[in-house]
Amino acid sequence: MSSMPIVYAFEPTQMQVGMNDVAFGMKIDKLVENIKKYKDTLNQKKMLETMVELKIEIEGYTGQKINIDNELDRIESDMKKGGAKFKKNEFKDVRKVIKKAEKRGNHKAMYMADCLACL
Repeated sequence: MSSMPIVYAFEPTQMQVGMNDVAFGMKIDKLVENIKKYKDTLNQKKMLETMVELKIEIEGYTGQKINIDNELDRIESDMKKGGAKFKKNEFKDVRKVIKKAEKRGNHKAMYMADCLACL
């Protein structure tokens, strides 16, 4: 009597990576490199705009909203616990600048979405 080998069925659960995933990864990589470049050249305006663009890309890909105000509250609280001192309206001014950059970034994203919808 010959013994037959036992064959087990195995189907690994793999996640398929599509072209959208690859494009998203490449876009994120490009944005991060731009942020590093703007940080090195001390171009704060461009760095902030790029960070907002990065936020918009991540929100669009994941479908989850990133609340910068909550994160700024957490950062401010952590810094104060660490003994940091701030000028009276320093964080308020930072929030204003970020809101302005977000508004511009959201407007740009909506324009791009409208353009793509027309295709």
